Amino acid sequence: VLAMLEPCSSLSTIVNGGSPFPTKLTGGELAAGKTPGLLSQNQKALDEAPSFPRTWVPLASSLELDPNRPTPVSFLGQKYVVYQGSNEDEWVVVDDACPHRLAPLSEGRIDTTESGSRLLQCAYHGWSFDDSGMCQDIPQMTKELKQRAFENP
Repeated sequence: VLAMLEPCSSLSTIVNGGSPFPTKLTGGELAAGKTPGLLSQNQKALDEAPSFPRTWVPLASSLELDPNRPTPVSFLGQKYVVYQGSNEDEWVVVDDACPHRLAPLSEGRIDTTESGSRLLQCAYHGWSFDDSGMCQDIPQMTKELKQRAFENP
């Protein structure tokens, strides 16, 4: 599995002002010291790591990956999780940290929806994420709250 890693556009997230909805941090916000909430370990590792060019890097062999479960991998001190997405020919690589409570997503499971989409589900509170990293389900929320949350950009 090859992954395009870009330190400037990490998927690392913070918990925004106590809200359960994650917000992406930009390099400029980090440089300006605007870091409310908790930073993920990956974002800290990115800030401390030497810069490297935008490039494809091998993270794992497809022989060591199980298509039915998430697999933890690491690269330059950062932890990632690899899992087979909705397209059987593609593997998905994301930070190994749920944006809700930073629990390792590699300890979660793959859930297949009625439409055939495969979601990565966090083992801690059950939040589910699609292949693009977008949260698709929060089991503890009512239907009204889910609708408002997922309509909010």
